[in-house]
Amino acid sequence: MRSFTNTFHYPSTALKVANEKLNEHLAPTFYVTMFYGVLNLETMRFRYASAGHEPMFLYRARTQGVEILKTEYGFPLKLMKTDDYDEQEVTLEPNDKLILFTDGLVEIRSPEGKLFTPERLAGLVLKYRDRPAQAFVDAIVAETQAYNPEQPFQDDVTLFVLQRKGGR
Repeated sequence: MRSFTNTFHYPSTALKVANEKLNEHLAPTFYVTMFYGVLNLETMRFRYASAGHEPMFLYRARTQGVEILKTEYGFPLKLMKTDDYDEQEVTLEPNDKLILFTDGLVEIRSPEGKLFTPERLAGLVLKYRDRPAQAFVDAIVAETQAYNPEQPFQDDVTLFVLQRKGGR
């Protein structure tokens, strides 16, 4: 991705090219899910596309609600030789938080075998909404680790939060 993504301003194009490259170089048994976005720092518009990845979240400070950042279509990369990916766009407003994560975060299982779930994560977004970005991440990671303290992470886990500062 690093070798060519800076040349594309549209996430759907980047995913399409990534899919083509992976089909050229990966064995047929592999596939990859991906969420890809581009944030325009002047307009604060975030354009995104998904290749079969879990939808991301946008916490809206104005409404104190969580928006699910879905797309209409887009299969995981490497499942099909060619695929199209649609894009959506949102504008980040003052104090909004963009929450990006890998599926390992919501697929943690409790000792009883219950999944952590995206809905539970959305609840934590609301619970810790007033914390600054790093404290917000720390609180959510602590809660996910506590969900199964003996074996919290069996898959890769990434949680990235971008918070737009207040003001204009």
